[in-house]
Amino acid sequence: MSFIRGLFNRLGFMRSLEAMKGDLVWFLAVWAASALKLLAVCDGVFAGSYRYPQVLWSTILGVLPFAGLPLLLPRRFRLLGMFALSAGFSALCLADLLSFRYYSDLFTVRSLVFAGQLGDVSDSVWALLTPEDGLCVLDLPLLFAAAVVRLYRARRDLREVPLKRRILFPALCLLGLTPFLVQSGIAKLRVPGYIKAMWDRPAVMMSLGPVGYHLADLINASADLFSSKAVAAEEEEALVDWAVKRSAPDKLEGRGGLAGAGRGLNLIMIQVEALQGFVINRSVGGQEITPNLNRLVRESIYFPNTYNQTSLGNSADAEFMAQTSMFPASKGVAYTRFFSNAFESLPKALKRSGYATLALHGDKASFWNRHRMYPSLGFDRYVSREKMRFDEAIGLGLSDRSFFAQASEILSREKGPFYAFLVTLTSHYPYSFEGIPRALKLDAALEGTLLGDYLQAIHYADAQIGMFLRGLKSRGLLDRSVVVLYGDHVAIPSANKDELGAFLGEDMGEAFRWRAAQTVPFMIRMPHGKGAGVMEISTGHMDIAPTVASIMGVEMPLPFGQDLLSARVGNVVFRNGTFIRGSVLVDPAAGRAASLRTGEAVDFNAYRDVAEEAAELLRFSDLLLEKDMVERVCQQLP
Repeated sequence: MSFIRGLFNRLGFMRSLEAMKGDLVWFLAVWAASALKLLAVCDGVFAGSYRYPQVLWSTILGVLPFAGLPLLLPRRFRLLGMFALSAGFSALCLADLLSFRYYSDLFTVRSLVFAGQLGDVSDSVWALLTPEDGLCVLDLPLLFAAAVVRLYRARRDLREVPLKRRILFPALCLLGLTPFLVQSGIAKLRVPGYIKAMWDRPAVMMSLGPVGYHLADLINASADLFSSKAVAAEEEEALVDWAVKRSAPDKLEGRGGLAGAGRGLNLIMIQVEALQGFVINRSVGGQEITPNLNRLVRESIYFPNTYNQTSLGNSADAEFMAQTSMFPASKGVAYTRFFSNAFESLPKALKRSGYATLALHGDKASFWNRHRMYPSLGFDRYVSREKMRFDEAIGLGLSDRSFFAQASEILSREKGPFYAFLVTLTSHYPYSFEGIPRALKLDAALEGTLLGDYLQAIHYADAQIGMFLRGLKSRGLLDRSVVVLYGDHVAIPSANKDELGAFLGEDMGEAFRWRAAQTVPFMIRMPHGKGAGVMEISTGHMDIAPTVASIMGVEMPLPFGQDLLSARVGNVVFRNGTFIRGSVLVDPAAGRAASLRTGEAVDFNAYRDVAEEAAELLRFSDLLLEKDMVERVCQQLP
């Protein structure tokens, strides 16, 4: 020990540590506080995961180099640096927690492009916060006060940090990076491409720890920023071969009896905000929650087993899939990352058959970058709230009542045939906006809860949809149009699964029941209710476009979904690589399969080939999207 102490004395480290004694206490406090915040995030994602050895050591060591950064500043600014560092970790932790509560996914650096939309969804953000989240910022007032005092008292102390002290920092970095390098190496060996693809971000966090996850996310985003659009010849050849096989049987002949039945008719597609399947044909206190939609279901081809396939983009992802039949972006959101791409889409297919195309939405034109994306999808016009009478505001924009009333007027002036895509807004999370009438009489167990507020909001949306359909009928449009309606994404986040479970009388703690509950309504009404009935096939957002295209008698050359009128078995692939085949939920990464009806385990080996097909679908969709290859591949189709 005396030898080591003598060596440190000769190097000047002991004197350096003495001079920094006060700052070392702050350093240790910030290090501990930041690590605890990140471990709290892990616990919020997977209860008890903060005890996992790989999470614990990667978090404690991963924070170390960041906590040491302020020690490289002149003494006057060190505490200010520590405050900034702790505030940054607090913001990151809250972003992860809020993202997971709403999307069941983690914050990614690509989400920063949506920062400008925070003001518009501030009510949603506040509703997701809990009192415990205050612990993430508990240390900030004390740090800020100490930093201000230090700035004043040490205003003349601007001495640079000695070189001998600075050489300690690379050692801290190496120590902090060790868990990331070790854990990422193990993950790459076990599941190649797992970290780069990020198909299951919470699982990546459990493998690498929160610091490692965000570091990997930053590396991936940086790599994408500088990546080339060039594609290897063999990769393009494989994609074209797949596309040729995919499109070969996709002819109008031989499809279901409704194939081409909508040719020449108008098409009106309605995407309903947060419309979840469990409200259809359900009552509360003897009152129908969605009486108008229930009536529409009886007149429609109804798909009750339609699963939510959205990713980080939620509403924007639903729109993208319903128009293009492509998967959501693997990273970020297609509407903001790939708006300048050339796409094949339902609007473009209809335009080739002489249709006028327009989109209508009661929000700002720029929200989700729609004003740039809609032209790329093939919409000739976009009627946003800036082009409507903004005479009644509820929540994020124009009320559904005013929106549908004005949409009815606009469509009545259209010279057919036309394709109109309507996107509703009022039934947006957190469902408690001023102006939504409390028309349902709810009992004490529901009143004032998130679920209770949702039932009121969706009941209001249902009433406005009923008004719109009656308006179409009175104007003679209803039976000259094919009406498609679907929910964009689920309404009840995982943080409130117990409320939903109590309402449905099911245990949502069981994974298969929670997945089975993630359905959204999808229905197609033909004039005079032709072909009405229930189709039990498992489906998702990506099947909407090819199915509707089949009915309208137009071709979509590159669908990743299937035409449900001729499909033999349901195949719903999710962005994280899991999929539903028939009524079986399969998780290839875990090597597990289970019945969605009973939760009983099913032999995974029976689904290995299907798992490879699902992975191929995701890979080819990503390739088309990220390399902007849709047009190039379509030109090579026979």
